[in-house]
Formats: sequence, C-alpha cells, structure tokens
Amino acid sequence: MDKRTQSYRGNKKRYVVVSTIAFLMIFSAYMVFMAPLPQTTKSGFVLGPMVPFEKSFNKELSNPAKFVGYANPNQKIYVTIGLKWRNEPQLDEALKSMNDPHSPMYQHFYTWEEFKAQYAPPKQIYNALIEWLQEKGLHIKSTTPLRNSVTIYDTIGHIEKAFGAKFGVYKGDGVNTRKYYYAPMEPLKLPANLALYVNGIDGITSARIFHTNFWTTSTTDKSAQALYGASAPTYVRGLTGADLEYIYGVNKLFNNSATAAPSTTHIFPTKIRVATVLWEGASSTGSQYAPFDPSNVIGYFQNVTPRWIQQILVNEIGTNVSQIGWYSPSANAVPPGSNVDGNVNVENELDLEMVGTLAPGVNVTLVYSNGTYYSSSGSSGPGESDFPDQEYNYILNTLAAKTDRTLVAVSNSWGASGNYSLTAANTVTMADVKALNALGVTIMASSGDGGNRTPSWPAEAALDTYGFLAIGGTTLVPNGVDNSATLPAAVPLTGSNLNKTSPRIGEFVWDGTQCGYTSAYPEPSWQNETIGTGWGGRVTADIAAIANRTIIRTSIQGWFGVTQTWYTYNGGIAGTSVASPVMAGVFADMAAYVGRQYGWKTSGITGFGFFAPTIYHLGYDYYVNGMYASTPPFTDITQVYPYSYPAAPKTGYDMPTGWGVINAWNFIHDIGFRITSVQASVTITQGSYGVFNLKVWYPYGWTCPVGHFKVYGLPTGATGTFNVTYVSPPGWKNNTTAQSNLLLNISTTSTTPTGTYTIYVVGYTYNTTTGQYGNLTYNLTLTVNIISPVPEFNSMILPFTIGIISMFAAVISRRRRKK
Repeated sequence: MDKRTQSYRGNKKRYVVVSTIAFLMIFSAYMVFMAPLPQTTKSGFVLGPMVPFEKSFNKELSNPAKFVGYANPNQKIYVTIGLKWRNEPQLDEALKSMNDPHSPMYQHFYTWEEFKAQYAPPKQIYNALIEWLQEKGLHIKSTTPLRNSVTIYDTIGHIEKAFGAKFGVYKGDGVNTRKYYYAPMEPLKLPANLALYVNGIDGITSARIFHTNFWTTSTTDKSAQALYGASAPTYVRGLTGADLEYIYGVNKLFNNSATAAPSTTHIFPTKIRVATVLWEGASSTGSQYAPFDPSNVIGYFQNVTPRWIQQILVNEIGTNVSQIGWYSPSANAVPPGSNVDGNVNVENELDLEMVGTLAPGVNVTLVYSNGTYYSSSGSSGPGESDFPDQEYNYILNTLAAKTDRTLVAVSNSWGASGNYSLTAANTVTMADVKALNALGVTIMASSGDGGNRTPSWPAEAALDTYGFLAIGGTTLVPNGVDNSATLPAAVPLTGSNLNKTSPRIGEFVWDGTQCGYTSAYPEPSWQNETIGTGWGGRVTADIAAIANRTIIRTSIQGWFGVTQTWYTYNGGIAGTSVASPVMAGVFADMAAYVGRQYGWKTSGITGFGFFAPTIYHLGYDYYVNGMYASTPPFTDITQVYPYSYPAAPKTGYDMPTGWGVINAWNFIHDIGFRITSVQASVTITQGSYGVFNLKVWYPYGWTCPVGHFKVYGLPTGATGTFNVTYVSPPGWKNNTTAQSNLLLNISTTSTTPTGTYTIYVVGYTYNTTTGQYGNLTYNLTLTVNIISPVPEFNSMILPFTIGIISMFAAVISRRRRKK
C-alpha cells in the first residue's frame, strides 16, 4: 500500500470520527432544544414529568369487555385529590400509644392546632398543587385549612385533558356497581414531584352504590317466635329513644347514680357535639328533596324526651339540631323542611332523633351532600361520586377545629356496595378518619342489613390504630306493656311503658344484621390478641345495639300528599341504621359523664378516639380472663338467630353483635381507674393530723400509672400531702396486680376552723417518661371533721388546784368543829 492510499484511508477514518461527533453534537443540541422545559408553577416549584398515578386506578372497573362508549365530555363531576399527612410514621406511633392502655399516653389526644402543626402537608406542596390545577384551567371547588385535600368541580373533558386520561362508560351488574357508570380508561397522570405527596384521587368513577341501612317495615321476627313462642308479639314492641335511655343505662349517668335515683345534680351532654353523615333525598328521576324535616325531629324530642329531663333542659330540647349541606347553596341543593320524600329523608330523621333522645341536649349536626337518585330497589345515594370525602373534610376541618373540642362522635347509617374497599378510592376518606381518631373522635358505622356474612364499607374499614367502629344489630324484648298500636296520641312515649328497674326481658341477634370478615383489611392486632387468628381479615361487628321495631317520627309520601306519621310496631323502622346513632348518643353521654365526674384537661373536652382496642381487651379480660372489671361492661348477646348465623350461642364475642351491647354505667366505670379509701371520714384535733389509707384500683389490670394527686376543699390552715408522686401496680407492664396503695396525710394548725368539711381527692393518668398527665382522672369524695382540743392539766395548774381543794376542805372541817 503506497503512502497516498494510507493517507486517504487515514483521512477517511478521521472524517468519519469527526462527522459522527459532529452529528451527535448537533442531534443532542436538537434534542435539548426540542425537549420541553421542566414544568414549574408560578411560585417556582418544579413539578417534574407527568407520571401515571396507579394507586387510584381500578382495572376491574375499566375492563374493556364492559366498555359501552366514551363518557360525556360536558358532564361535570367532583374530583378530590387527597394529600398524605406529613410525618405519618410519627402519627402512626402516636395513634398506637393513644389506643394502648399499657401506654402512658393512652387517651392523650391532640388538639386540632397541635395536629395541624405536626401533620398538615407542607404549604409549598399544597400551594403547588393548587397552582398546577389552576394553570390547567380547572375549577377548584374547595380547599381545606389542614391542607389535606383539594376538590375540583369541572367537566370530564377538562379533567381528561388536564390529567391525560380518557374516561369511558361501562356496564355494571346493578348490585356491586351501578348498571352504567363512568370510569377512567387508564390511570390519571400527575406531575412526578406532586405525585409523591398524593394519597389518593377520588370521584373519578360513579361505579359505587351507596345505600341506607334501614327498612321501613319490621322483620317477621322468626327468631323472636322461636325464642319466645306464640306470645312473642306481645313482648316485642316499638321502642323510642326514651325507652333506650333506661335499657342502656344512660339514665344512671344523667343522675350519677348506680340505681338511677333522683338527684339534684345532673350530667347531660349539653356541650357535646355529634355529627351524622348522609345525603339529600332524590327521586328515581333525580328530583331533589330535603334531607329532613326539622319539625319532625323537634316534635320527636318534645314528645319522647322524659318530662323531668325537659324541665331541666327546657331551653335545649330540640334547639341544638343543625345541618350543613356541603354543596349548599348550589343550584340543586334543597334546604331542610322545604319538601320531603323518600327513604333518605326517613334515614336522616331517624339518625337525628336517636342521637338527640339518647343524649338529651346534645348538639347534633347532619352533614350531607346532594343526591341525584333513589330507586325502589333500595340502591339509593348521591349521584356525584365524591361522597363521603367532602362530608368528612368538613367534619375534620370545621367541626373538629373548634377550640372547645366538643366533637366526640360521628355516626354513619349507610354502606357502600360490594368490593368498594378494594377500589382504593376510599383512601381519601380514611385519611380524614385517621386524623379524627387522633383528635379523640369515635367514628361509628352500621354493619349493614344484608343478613349475610359479607361486611360492608365503611363498617369493615378498621386497622390497628384507626378506623370505624362497626355496630351490629339486635332485637330487644322489653319488660313493659305493648301500647304501640295506639300511637300517637294515646300512649306516653317518654319511657313510661317500661319497668324502669328491670326494663329488658331479653335481647338477641336481629336477623338482618350483616357481619363476617373481609380480606380488604388485615386482621387488626386487637382482634388477633382477643378473638383468635385465622379469620382471613378484619371481623365485624365490634359492638351492637337495637336494630328493630323502633318508633320514629317522619314524613312519608302517600297517595294524597305528604303525611305526618309515627313509624310504629306494625310499620316500624328496622336496621343497623338505628344501632349506629343509638351508640353515638351513648358515647356522647359517656363523654359528658367522664368530663363532669372525672375532670377534663384544661384544653377542653375530648372523646374516646378509635376505642376498638379498649373494647376488645376489656371484653376479653372480662369474659375470658376473668380480670378486674367490677361490673359487666356489656350485655352479652348469646341468643343467635339460627338461620342466618348457624354458630352455637356462646358467651363473649360473636360476629353479629361483637362483644354485645354497652351498659353505659358499667362500661364507663370499668374503663378507668378508681380511687377508694379505707376511711370514709377522719376526725382531727386542731393542731394535729389524720391519715386516709387510699387504694388505686386498675379495673382490668392494664391501665397506665396514676399520679399528680391533689386534694381540694380543705379549710384554712389545713394541708394535704401524699406519700408518693405516682403509683402503679408492681410490674405494671405485666399487670400482675389490680391495685396500689398510698397515704393522704391531713395536717391542721391550732387556728384551723372547726367543723365538718367535704374534701375531694383527684388523680390523673401519668406519663412516667415525660412527667405529663393524661385526660383520664378520678374524683373521690371524703369527709374531714376538725374538733377543738380537750383542756389538759399541766404541772403548774395541778398544785394550785390541789391547794384550792385543801383550803376548801379545811374551811368545811372548821365549821363542823364549831357546831
């Protein structure tokens, strides 16, 4: 090869290399130039590329085999984007401690402001989400003070464009889903740096069916006939809230008396708030009806609440009912009382009436959305697919945000169709539930009326440290006279038909109760530890209450217009929709009693929070371990309807009724410690001292330490000191004993006024780690008698006295000699 050839080939190689490098440089520059700039918001937050948000996409709902066409791009829908709580691992640990009676932080709940400071999503992320939605041209319906969600109200077409996903219409089975529904055909897309903070997207499908859990006629009560024979109808009659006050023991709380003896001091939940959640009524054609008629609810309170309670709460019976329609005033919202029709109207009035009569004077608020349809098949509910997210957002961000912390319970008398829990759409609502539990709010759900072993949502939605308390149903057999057929005028409805000292003959499983276990939620630890393993998931119910033959006041649409009526024995109300608000009222009464009798923290009233772990451990310790509970906390339901629930009757836990029906008086005294004294009174001489030998009782042995003991009511110059700062059972983490001992020393001075004094000894749950004191306290009343000292002779007085006596004797002797 000559030099010319070699040079040519060398130049050719160099040319190829240079050309390749030049091409790559030009191509790279082109790609950089053509590539879109990183998305940023107006405030400068870098959004990142759009990525699919798989968590809220349900492939089963978007099955191509069910596809019938594309969704109407002009249809407006609500879509809620929920954000994760900040510092969520810390929140999970806090909830674990709040629910664990072994923990010194048991029942030590957050205030709303504390929760916001520690767990609300970052402002930068929340504002970036809002800015991105606005830049996409979407209409933002609502935001929240806790920065936990944003709700959009816009057309499907705009939502498709913003989130890069097409919506289709699919055919459902009409049972687990609506007959026709819309759903996204692929996952919605979010900016990558925002998707990291998103908990869930709800409202993107209309597949789910919500229904009320009640029947407008009573069951045939085959179970009652089997248990009580042909005479069953004369025993089982319609019951009002006033009857239930006696049956469930809340009248004892009202009087602070184990015998419900009349008292001059009463404890009512007049500062307590309870919320109920539902929707407006609607006809099968979508015509709107009011959620309830206020005149029915107030009329029920005035006719049913016992007269003696009305005389005390003269300005509060029927005046503390309020309502908030999340979408009011919207074009299709109907204000309460304007018109009434449909089962939803009956359901709302039922909920309000049960809460209000079980808890006289309570502030009860109906939180509702707008409905769009009702069908005679029982599939009723809101047409918009955001229920219940916005209702819970309102409860969390408004009712729970009140500084007095008066919200203690929420009642749900509705359920969602099968497999709803598996759609991942409930994550937005469950985040609200988690926060409410951390604030001390107990959230209850009726277990369902299917008479089967398939739990419904949200009753099944419970995890280790937060969730819903599932309420099963019973049929009550009261001890009284059946006058229900003579309603309304001829029968006193204020509980006067019951034997008040023995109001219950029996109570058994209502045959419509829905129960069982679900694979949608794992078996919580408190169930695993108390009712065994192997269920395959969360088991319902947890507790139970009446679900049959309930008397309510409501309005029905008859042939000749709207008619006021009382639903009674022959056409009464049945369903676990009764049980849930009944228990909400009972919890309000117990919260009021704890607040008055035991004393709240200075930060205000709190409720009991999630409370399922406490209920299960208390039930297990009482029924299985035979530990420490001094009185039965539950009425055990051992009579089981054989057709729906073939399990043999047994003591303790049963799926249809859980641990049974709470006995309010017994239960509230079994969940906390008690302080007793060996001496009811001590007599002390001025300038001396006396001692009370006190005992702290731990009813079932797993309560945290008690300390910060104080004594009130002592007279001037008297002081009280305790020999310890706090007490706890020896080896308290292992719970080897049920009591601890301490001494109260009362010292006086010579100037302490004499008399009889009533003193009060107070103890608090105690955190030995931080030195903080919890919500749960106890107040013991004792008597101290202060008396004057008896005069004593000293060494100087005695000789003088002897001398006087001797002189007196000498004078008498001299007179005798003169005589």
